[in-house]
Amino acid sequence: MTAPSVTAAEAHAAETRQRLMGTVATIQERLQPRNVLSDVTETVSNGSRRALATTVEAAERKPMVAVGAAALVVAILARHRLVDLFRRKPKPKTSLETIYTKDAS
Repeated sequence: MTAPSVTAAEAHAAETRQRLMGTVATIQERLQPRNVLSDVTETVSNGSRRALATTVEAAERKPMVAVGAAALVVAILARHRLVDLFRRKPKPKTSLETIYTKDAS
């Protein structure tokens, strides 16, 4: 290699090294926990907004389906209380039954 081509190669290597260091710095900045958290929060927020908008549009087009879906969600979330509500409760013993069962045992 001649002197000018060596100098050009060194200059090219220095320029490439500078670009690489800039890229590494950018990656390090993006991987900071606060920046990652901010990106995730923004992504989830945007996704939630889109999902809500889609749900509202669907509910406006087919309100009875929306009511049925809401009732299903409520039934799933309140299933234990609903079961307790419809479960047969034992009849309370009358005072005479209490007396006779105590004597019999």
